[in-house]
Amino acid sequence: MKFKTYPKIHRLGKEEVEDILNTPVTLQEKIDGANTSIWLDDGVVRCGTRTRELPLDESFNGFQEAVNANPAIKSWLTEHPNLRLYSEWLVKHTITYPDDAYRKIYLYDIYDDESGYYPQSEVKRIAQELGLEYPQVFAEDVIATPESIAEFVGKSFIAANGEGVVVKSIHYTNKFGDNVYAKVVHEKFKESNAIVFGGNNKHSESYNEMYIVNKYCTLGRVQKIMQKLQNVTEKRLDMEHTSQVAGTCYHDMITEEIWDIIKKIKVIDFARLQRLSHKKYIQIYHDILNNTISIADSHGPSENVDA
Repeated sequence: MKFKTYPKIHRLGKEEVEDILNTPVTLQEKIDGANTSIWLDDGVVRCGTRTRELPLDESFNGFQEAVNANPAIKSWLTEHPNLRLYSEWLVKHTITYPDDAYRKIYLYDIYDDESGYYPQSEVKRIAQELGLEYPQVFAEDVIATPESIAEFVGKSFIAANGEGVVVKSIHYTNKFGDNVYAKVVHEKFKESNAIVFGGNNKHSESYNEMYIVNKYCTLGRVQKIMQKLQNVTEKRLDMEHTSQVAGTCYHDMITEEIWDIIKKIKVIDFARLQRLSHKKYIQIYHDILNNTISIADSHGPSENVDA
């Protein structure tokens, strides 16, 4: 089998999932990590990110090592060669989890190329069989409403706060003929999500500042500042330098780009711009430290940009 990307999860209320709540659904915690997949190809265990198949010698922040260190995965896939494991490799991103929750595989779906998704009860059982984590379920096979789903949004079984809820039904097919899931994301996560993926609402009070963040808070700027700071820092840059890197990136952006910025944006709330910019720079910096420099790999726009 070849690489197969995980289908886009649509925001509840969008046309693609407009009648999903007419069927019984399972409400599952949405884990904020790196989307990954595992499958068997000609007897070889292969791994993928959200957007691509990983070369056998690419770690992806320890994910492939974790898969290869678990012989039960290959044994199980050898017995079930038509199945794919979809999981979240938990690395630091937007939501803060306990330290012991990181660098673990959270199995949330199993897909059969011939018959589709497995029921969540089976996914949970197989996760336990393979020694993998499982994103817990808030409610299973229930008739839900937006109001009842909202009760779980922001809650988490493993952290103080959660990203949101995935609404699943393996029996639901939308009017386009696709078996897709829906999601509801916590309001506090939406701003961080927009910062990470470049989303912006033209009716938002922060539209001007988000425009600047999306255009000028770049990976290249963070890498430039990291190189400069590393030349004058005795220790290797790590998490303890986060505030220094973000603050220096913001200063560099204002110093280098302000004349270009004010040609396009006439009204700027600089306190808001600084806050949003720091969030973006911190996110990029942490992605670099976690070896997920390709942001599309760790959280691709294909799923989250409309959160």
